[in-house]
Amino acid sequence: MLIILPFAITILLVLVLCPIAKALSLTDKPCSRKNHSGEIPLIGGISIYLCLLILIYWVPIKSYWYIISATLIVICGIIDDYKHLNHKWRLGVEMIATLMMITWGGMEITNLGNLFGFGDIKLGNLSTTITIIAVVGGINAFLIWSMVLMEQLGAYHS
Repeated sequence: MLIILPFAITILLVLVLCPIAKALSLTDKPCSRKNHSGEIPLIGGISIYLCLLILIYWVPIKSYWYIISATLIVICGIIDDYKHLNHKWRLGVEMIATLMMITWGGMEITNLGNLFGFGDIKLGNLSTTITIIAVVGGINAFLIWSMVLMEQLGAYHS
């Protein structure tokens, strides 16, 4: 049941936010580089974020810096949807959010574990850099994967 709850909340949020997004013109419009017809509401990330905020009520977290960092990334995404931010700005915000999690949230990759069978591979002074690369890479991999998946499922075609 706990696995179904986030999906149900997110779907409900999508249904609620769809008309609001259309009223605010928070939609993706077809152009030469986008293969869809009609306006698609840009609410997926907002819905997932709001679901996360709702679920935090029931699941305690160690640090709210993760939520503050996620909020920064979501705000950047909303601004990007409206103004089409330069990729350097988006990457900069993602790096700042990651540094906030490292500095104040205590989240940092310090070792790669027993990757080759000879004991833990400790990162030492590289841990902050590796953490930034991993988190920013993960964010962008998720965004690219979700766009490709939606294209494959035909979600961008009306």
